[in-house]
Order: sequence, then structure tokens, then C-alpha cells
Amino acid sequence: FQSIDGQARRRLADVFIGGSFHGHACRDNQGQQQLVDYAYAGFRQTQLVMPFAGIRQSTQYVRWRRPDVGFRYDCLGRTQDNPLVIQSADSVWRTAPVLFELCSPDQFEMASAAQVLQQTHGSLLHDNGYDQDPQALQQLLLTAGYRYTLKSLRTSDSVQPGGDLPVGMVWQNTGLAPCYPKMGEDFKLHMLLADASGQQVLLDTALPVNIAAWMPADEPGGSPSDNRVDWALHVPQDIPAGTYTLQLAI
Repeated sequence: FQSIDGQARRRLADVFIGGSFHGHACRDNQGQQQLVDYAYAGFRQTQLVMPFAGIRQSTQYVRWRRPDVGFRYDCLGRTQDNPLVIQSADSVWRTAPVLFELCSPDQFEMASAAQVLQQTHGSLLHDNGYDQDPQALQQLLLTAGYRYTLKSLRTSDSVQPGGDLPVGMVWQNTGLAPCYPKMGEDFKLHMLLADASGQQVLLDTALPVNIAAWMPADEPGGSPSDNRVDWALHVPQDIPAGTYTLQLAI
């Protein structure tokens, strides 16, 4: 079918974010007009990201329909765009990633890029022909996305074979954004028991923790929330007595 009523763009958007239409006018292969009804949920497993073309209302519409759709802007560092980009991206980061591509070198300003990245809680950047100080670019990149930090840990000094080792942890996300499982960032928190040298792992346990829920501070430079994790690590009966190293990994 070919659209004949100017709704081609609507149909394309509905394929991605979902939608419905009653009596959509199309032409079939014989050139005859047909009215088609459809309702489609849109893509659900793929992490969708909507390019921002300067029209805030389009971004707002997509956010209203699908809060799991991310935001992408391909000219980070162009100062005059900052207010509109910051307003349009708004709270997208809470449910979907915010992605950027640096503006062309003749329009790029590092301070401008850093401001937008911080305010929008950006996750990923593409350098796009950057030709200035590479160390400055590295510092900009290091601020993006998640940063999981172990704030504190408490446990016992000893445990009997066959017993449980209580472990209490507090984690913080000191970065700008959470992780997004649809982006492949489906992380697990592992607790490991290794030999005294820390080289040979004798026990590896994945904890049932939702790391994607560990949010950064609402405002850049603010204090992120504490994420408490309490776990009793079961030590198998057949582990020989000795000194071991407790390890953590995401």
C-alpha cells in the first residue's frame, strides 16, 4: 500500500513508537483506494532514540507517548542552542539515554558542551572530528554516563565453612546517568571469595540487585542517593579453612 493522504510520516512514526489509525487511505498495487485500520504497539525491545531537530513539541509528543525513547542531538557545543536543548531533553535521562555528537570543530566550544552534558545527564558522546586538546576531550567524556562507587562495606572477620557471611554495602552512582538495560548495560553485582592472593576465585555469587535503579544526583555536583545492599554470602561446607579475600564486581 502507498499512502495518499499525507500521512506517510505518521505511519513511519507509528512503526517505531506505536499508534493507531481508523480509515487510513492507501492505494494498493492496482491503484485502487483502500481504507485500512491499524493499531501497533511499536518497537519494545530495541532502545529507540529520537534525533532532535530543534522542534521541542516533537520531543514532548514522543515523551508523552513513549517515555522509554531517548534523546539525541548532533551538535553539542554550539552555544546558541544550549537553552533549547536543555529544555527539550529535560528529564529524559530518568527513563532513557541522552546521546550527543559534537558539533563541527569550527562551531564547538568545550565549556558549552560541558554545560549541556551536565544539565541533561548525558550518557554517550561521539567525538565527530574533534581537533582540539585531546586531554580536555577525555575529561569531558569521563563525566558522561554512570559511575558506581562503593561508599561503605561492613562484614565479619570470620565465618565457619557451611555458614553465612553477612555483608552490608552502600553504593552510589556518582556519574550523570543510570545504566539502561536496553543499551546492553544489563549489569549484575557479583560477590566473590578468592584465595589470600586474590587470584583464584573459589566462589562467585550474583546478587539479585537492580543496578539500573541506582540513580545519580538530580543536580550535577549534588549528593547521589545511597543504595543499600545487604546479603548473607553462603560459604560451602567443603571450602578449606584459611584466609580469603572478599571481592566485589559489577
